[in-house]
Amino acid sequence: MVGFVFLAGILWIWAITSRFPELNPQTVLVNDEGIDRGLQEMHMAFDEINGAYPQEIPTGILIENLTMTNQSVKISGYLWQKYPQGYPDEHINFPQLTDQIGGLVNEEVYRYTQNGQQTVGWFFSTEIQQRFDNRLYPLDQAIIKIQIEPSKLTSGYVLVPAVLDYD
Repeated sequence: MVGFVFLAGILWIWAITSRFPELNPQTVLVNDEGIDRGLQEMHMAFDEINGAYPQEIPTGILIENLTMTNQSVKISGYLWQKYPQGYPDEHINFPQLTDQIGGLVNEEVYRYTQNGQQTVGWFFSTEIQQRFDNRLYPLDQAIIKIQIEPSKLTSGYVLVPAVLDYD
Protein backbone atom coordinates (compact mmCIF):
# COMPACT_ATOMS: atom_id res chain seq x y z
CA MET A 1 0.00 0.00 0.00
CA VAL A 2 2.80 2.42 0.89
CA GLY A 3 4.52 1.61 -2.40
CA PHE A 4 1.35 2.40 -4.29
CA VAL A 5 1.06 5.80 -2.58
CA PHE A 6 4.69 6.65 -3.48
CA LEU A 7 4.16 5.51 -7.07
CA ALA A 8 0.99 7.62 -7.34
CA GLY A 9 2.91 10.63 -5.95
CA ILE A 10 5.74 10.19 -8.45
CA LEU A 11 3.31 9.86 -11.35
CA TRP A 12 1.43 12.98 -10.21
CA ILE A 13 4.66 15.04 -10.02
CA TRP A 14 5.77 13.71 -13.40
CA ALA A 15 2.42 14.66 -14.97
CA ILE A 16 2.56 18.20 -13.56
CA THR A 17 6.18 18.86 -14.60
CA SER A 18 5.75 17.43 -18.09
CA ARG A 19 2.51 19.30 -18.70
CA PHE A 20 3.75 22.70 -17.49
CA PRO A 21 7.45 22.95 -18.36
CA GLU A 22 9.38 26.04 -17.38
CA LEU A 23 9.18 28.80 -19.93
CA ASN A 24 12.41 29.73 -21.67
CA PRO A 25 12.59 33.56 -21.71
CA GLN A 26 15.18 33.65 -24.50
CA THR A 27 14.33 34.08 -28.14
CA VAL A 28 14.99 30.87 -30.05
CA LEU A 29 15.20 31.04 -33.84
CA VAL A 30 13.94 27.80 -35.35
CA ASN A 31 12.32 28.80 -38.66
CA ASP A 32 12.72 31.28 -41.50
CA GLU A 33 9.99 33.59 -40.17
CA GLY A 34 11.73 34.07 -36.83
CA ILE A 35 15.08 34.59 -38.49
CA ASP A 36 13.62 37.12 -40.95
CA ARG A 37 11.98 39.00 -38.07
CA GLY A 38 15.30 39.15 -36.20
CA LEU A 39 17.18 40.29 -39.30
CA GLN A 40 14.58 43.02 -39.97
CA GLU A 41 15.10 44.34 -36.44
CA MET A 42 18.87 44.32 -37.01
CA HIS A 43 18.45 46.12 -40.37
CA MET A 44 16.28 48.80 -38.73
CA ALA A 45 18.98 49.36 -36.10
CA PHE A 46 21.61 49.75 -38.85
CA ASP A 47 19.30 52.12 -40.78
CA GLU A 48 19.05 54.36 -37.69
CA ILE A 49 22.82 54.83 -37.64
CA ASN A 50 23.19 54.85 -41.45
CA GLY A 51 25.39 51.78 -41.25
CA ALA A 52 26.00 49.12 -43.86
CA TYR A 53 24.29 45.78 -43.32
CA PRO A 54 26.66 43.01 -42.27
CA GLN A 55 27.09 39.96 -44.51
CA GLU A 56 24.82 37.10 -43.38
CA ILE A 57 26.65 33.77 -43.00
CA PRO A 58 24.36 30.71 -42.61
CA THR A 59 25.77 28.50 -39.84
CA GLY A 60 24.73 25.02 -38.75
CA ILE A 61 25.76 22.63 -36.01
CA LEU A 62 25.38 18.88 -35.53
CA ILE A 63 26.11 17.55 -32.05
CA GLU A 64 27.51 14.04 -32.30
CA ASN A 65 28.41 13.43 -28.65
CA LEU A 66 27.25 15.17 -25.48
CA THR A 67 28.25 14.49 -21.88
CA MET A 68 26.68 16.49 -19.07
CA THR A 69 28.54 17.20 -15.85
CA ASN A 70 27.39 19.25 -12.87
CA GLN A 71 27.70 22.70 -14.48
CA SER A 72 29.15 22.04 -17.92
CA VAL A 73 28.64 20.05 -21.08
CA LYS A 74 31.34 18.30 -23.08
CA ILE A 75 30.31 18.30 -26.72
CA SER A 76 31.74 17.20 -30.03
CA GLY A 77 30.33 17.32 -33.49
CA TYR A 78 30.34 19.27 -36.72
CA LEU A 79 29.85 22.95 -37.41
CA TRP A 80 29.51 24.37 -40.92
CA GLN A 81 29.21 27.77 -42.51
CA LYS A 82 28.15 28.88 -46.00
CA TYR A 83 30.06 31.78 -47.48
CA PRO A 84 29.42 33.59 -50.77
CA GLN A 85 31.74 32.40 -53.49
CA GLY A 86 34.90 34.52 -53.48
CA TYR A 87 34.62 35.39 -49.78
CA PRO A 88 38.12 36.25 -48.45
CA ASP A 89 39.86 33.19 -46.96
CA GLU A 90 41.28 35.29 -44.08
CA HIS A 91 37.71 35.71 -42.77
CA ILE A 92 36.92 31.98 -42.92
CA ASN A 93 37.68 30.75 -39.41
CA PHE A 94 36.04 28.51 -36.85
CA PRO A 95 33.60 30.72 -34.90
CA GLN A 96 33.78 31.39 -31.17
CA LEU A 97 31.76 29.36 -28.67
CA THR A 98 31.03 32.02 -26.05
CA ASP A 99 30.74 29.91 -22.88
CA GLN A 100 33.69 27.66 -23.66
CA ILE A 101 35.69 26.63 -20.58
CA GLY A 102 37.58 23.61 -21.87
CA GLY A 103 40.19 23.38 -24.55
CA LEU A 104 38.76 23.69 -28.04
CA VAL A 105 39.84 21.19 -30.66
CA ASN A 106 38.71 21.98 -34.20
CA GLU A 107 39.78 20.75 -37.58
CA GLU A 108 38.50 21.68 -41.01
CA VAL A 109 37.16 18.47 -42.55
CA TYR A 110 35.51 19.63 -45.76
CA ARG A 111 35.22 22.56 -48.14
CA TYR A 112 33.19 22.60 -51.33
CA THR A 113 31.42 25.06 -53.63
CA GLN A 114 27.81 24.55 -54.74
CA ASN A 115 25.14 26.95 -56.04
CA GLY A 116 27.40 29.99 -55.65
CA GLN A 117 28.22 29.24 -52.01
CA GLN A 118 31.35 27.86 -50.44
CA THR A 119 30.54 25.51 -47.56
CA VAL A 120 33.25 24.96 -44.94
CA GLY A 121 32.81 22.32 -42.23
CA TRP A 122 34.79 21.66 -39.08
CA PHE A 123 34.86 18.85 -36.55
CA PHE A 124 35.09 20.24 -33.01
CA SER A 125 35.27 19.13 -29.42
CA THR A 126 35.08 21.35 -26.33
CA GLU A 127 33.52 21.88 -22.90
CA ILE A 128 30.90 24.61 -22.43
CA GLN A 129 29.80 26.09 -19.12
CA GLN A 130 26.08 25.72 -18.36
CA ARG A 131 23.80 26.69 -15.50
CA PHE A 132 21.41 23.85 -14.81
CA ASP A 133 18.51 24.10 -12.37
CA ASN A 134 18.39 20.74 -10.58
CA ARG A 135 15.65 21.61 -8.07
CA LEU A 136 13.14 19.32 -9.80
CA TYR A 137 15.53 16.37 -10.09
CA PRO A 138 14.81 13.62 -11.22
CA LEU A 139 12.00 15.21 -13.20
CA ASP A 140 13.92 18.28 -14.33
CA GLN A 141 14.55 19.35 -17.92
CA ALA A 142 18.03 20.40 -19.03
CA ILE A 143 18.19 23.07 -21.70
CA ILE A 144 21.64 23.21 -23.26
CA LYS A 145 22.61 26.55 -24.76
CA ILE A 146 25.34 26.75 -27.37
CA GLN A 147 26.06 30.35 -28.29
CA ILE A 148 28.12 30.92 -31.43
CA GLU A 149 29.73 34.22 -32.45
CA PRO A 150 31.85 35.21 -35.43
CA SER A 151 35.55 34.53 -34.91
CA LYS A 152 36.22 38.27 -35.25
CA LEU A 153 33.44 40.55 -34.03
CA THR A 154 34.67 43.40 -36.26
CA SER A 155 34.76 41.40 -39.50
CA GLY A 156 31.46 42.77 -40.89
CA TYR A 157 29.35 39.61 -40.88
CA VAL A 158 26.63 38.09 -38.74
CA LEU A 159 25.85 34.41 -38.22
CA VAL A 160 22.33 33.24 -39.05
CA PRO A 161 20.95 29.74 -38.46
CA ALA A 162 21.09 27.49 -41.54
CA VAL A 163 17.60 26.09 -40.87
CA LEU A 164 17.17 24.72 -44.39
CA ASP A 165 20.15 22.40 -43.84
CA TYR A 166 18.22 20.49 -41.17
CA ASP A 167 15.47 19.14 -43.45
